[in-house]
Amino acid sequence: IPLFSTVFGFSIGRMVRYVVPVSTGYSRMLSLGILFFVLIGGLAGTFLLFPQLYAFNHIIGYWPGPIYDESVLFTGRLILYRTITLTWIAIFWMIPHIRYSEPVIKAIFLMLVTSLVLHYSLSAQNGLISPKSHIQSTLNGNYQTEHFDLYFSETHYDPVEVAFLGMLHEFHFQELTDTLRIEWPEGERIESYLYGQEWQMQRLTGAKQVSFVPVWQRTPQMHIRKNAIDRTLRHEMVHVIAREFGNPLLNASWNIGLVEGLAVALSPASSARLTTDQLVVSNDALYSLEKISELFSLTGFYRESGSVAYNVSGSFVATLLREFDVARFKTAYRHSSLEKGYGEVLPVAIAHWHNRVLQMEVTPEEEELAAALFAIPSLLDQDCPRKQSDEAATRDVFRRAMAEQDSVRAMEYLEASLCHNPDWASGWMHWIRHKLEAGEAESVLLDRDRFPDHPLIAVLVADALMAVGRSEEALGFKERAIKDDDLPIQARRAWRLRENPELWNLRTDLLYQPSLHPKRFLEIAGSIDEASLKHELLISFFAEWFRRNPLPVSGWKDTLLASVVPHESREIASMLQEIPGELRDFTSLLQELPACPPMDTHFETYRNLIYLSGVTPFMDSGRFEKCIADWRPVQQERWNEALRFADFASGRYAGSSFFSDGS
Repeated sequence: IPLFSTVFGFSIGRMVRYVVPVSTGYSRMLSLGILFFVLIGGLAGTFLLFPQLYAFNHIIGYWPGPIYDESVLFTGRLILYRTITLTWIAIFWMIPHIRYSEPVIKAIFLMLVTSLVLHYSLSAQNGLISPKSHIQSTLNGNYQTEHFDLYFSETHYDPVEVAFLGMLHEFHFQELTDTLRIEWPEGERIESYLYGQEWQMQRLTGAKQVSFVPVWQRTPQMHIRKNAIDRTLRHEMVHVIAREFGNPLLNASWNIGLVEGLAVALSPASSARLTTDQLVVSNDALYSLEKISELFSLTGFYRESGSVAYNVSGSFVATLLREFDVARFKTAYRHSSLEKGYGEVLPVAIAHWHNRVLQMEVTPEEEELAAALFAIPSLLDQDCPRKQSDEAATRDVFRRAMAEQDSVRAMEYLEASLCHNPDWASGWMHWIRHKLEAGEAESVLLDRDRFPDHPLIAVLVADALMAVGRSEEALGFKERAIKDDDLPIQARRAWRLRENPELWNLRTDLLYQPSLHPKRFLEIAGSIDEASLKHELLISFFAEWFRRNPLPVSGWKDTLLASVVPHESREIASMLQEIPGELRDFTSLLQELPACPPMDTHFETYRNLIYLSGVTPFMDSGRFEKCIADWRPVQQERWNEALRFADFASGRYAGSSFFSDGS
């Protein structure tokens, strides 16, 4: 709000003019010095002292958070802060005259000073600053491992989830320090702040849609929300570990291409779509020496769109780490210069990179996806990216209500948003799923004329037909849909899961429930004699379970994990009970699942089951090791990482470089 800043600056100038006569020639310099201190000192102090990405300042007003966040909200906190600005203005205005003022004026002055003291003492509670102590007390959960202090939102994580995440942290830490050949300082601990959802994280740190590592802070730390852990935990941990060879002032490199390139290179399983090499070769982004030097200059990274910069730098840095001693990269990182680390071998590195990437095989579907990803403009290239429409605000409230499991409120805002935009396909899919899970399939069919023409909505409508017993109509619906030659791959996969009418009917009965429980599966599976059908239904159960929960172990404390005894050496064991008799059939069925899933339908479900195999005796992860020969490269990366975690969790990890497995 410029008016407040203008009056604030004027009040400082007026005060200085009275205190330091203009005739001395110092009043203007002193006024500018005070303003400069308030601007630079205030911002620097905020970011150096507190692990937050937002800042309030009497000159600029409000810095809302990271540049990558599209949702920028001006909350009541800014109004509160501007009352502090007004208080300072009044104090500056009164200072020149306070000595000769009436007692009542002096009393008012004292009240203003007292109000400032109160304002600043309550800054954390009012959301104007976020000291670590305030964040920790707000999250209210703490769990320690060998190298980590996990501070987690107690209302959003259960003990089994936290124990699993502690193990996952240690796995990534061990693998990354081995790969980068780092001896972590004894006694130095890493703080990991785990927020329940993005709105909680935004309120406490200013970051909503991004995870982040404030490398400039003295204590190594990272900040991540729950639904982003799978794709960002390892990436952010690279930034933390790289502190050990970063610039001493920043604890990182000043070259953002090296910073992000390293994190992308060492977290290839973070993507579920394509590898960085596939993205590069599909878009003919094999940069020359000149272009690579430009990308890895101090400002070159920002001149590219985000998808290009991250993936090209990640692909190239992966080659540097594979082909050359890691000490070279550490030198380049510390000095923020590729030339410092690689010098005369840089042309050789470019040739190695080209040769490696050109060996990648890319299907036409993958090429189309890669082109779409590279075509996404950067935030800085978009028109008004942070201007949130009323419709977008309504959707955001809907998403928040869903995250808080307030389905009544969520549906109110969802239906309001659908009235705003009746062509919002993903909104209708949420609406249809909610109705099906509530047992209201008939209402879905009554409203089907309102739905936009979308292939995945057609799948859900067919499910509604199956749910009300109109199986012949559902099958006919499917036959008409799959004749479309332009049917998206997601829709083809969905119809493939519905090829068997008997299984389709059983799946509909099992999965469209407000809550899932293995007892319901056992009730339905009890009527099935065919083992393969029972296995398919079990996989479908877990696919839906993992879709509803953000972590492989989420929701298991009171249903599944509470029913098994894991490895005795793990802390999770103390949280669990013995297997109830009625659930033993359920756990034994997991041992009988086929070793290799169809890669285009149940891949992610099996991957999550491998993570579970590391902390429970459901199955031996070793039986999955020979599955990946013909799979897509990105699937191989994700599968291998899950297997390595299972080995680590089971005590079979021997310690080696991440690249030693040939990935």
